[in-house]
Amino acid sequence: SPKPGAPTQPGSPASAKPSRLPDPAFQLEFGIEVDNIFNTVNPGIPVGVLSSPLFGRSLSLTNFYTQNNASNRTHMFHAKFAF
Repeated sequence: SPKPGAPTQPGSPASAKPSRLPDPAFQLEFGIEVDNIFNTVNPGIPVGVLSSPLFGRSLSLTNFYTQNNASNRTHMFHAKFAF
């Protein structure tokens, strides 16, 4: 208990408590996401028309990782800034 006549104001040394460090003002994050890093060619479904000279050959690419059939390997870079 405080002594009689001792200061009891909030800023006085008798009532001082250790203060917490303030939270950081901002946060910056970077990320990268790579699909099919070794660029293995993934052929699409082969031609199934028996009379076609291209029978049994694949004319497209298949990408199991994303819906993009134009490429086999994809790189996605992410940046996040929070304040």
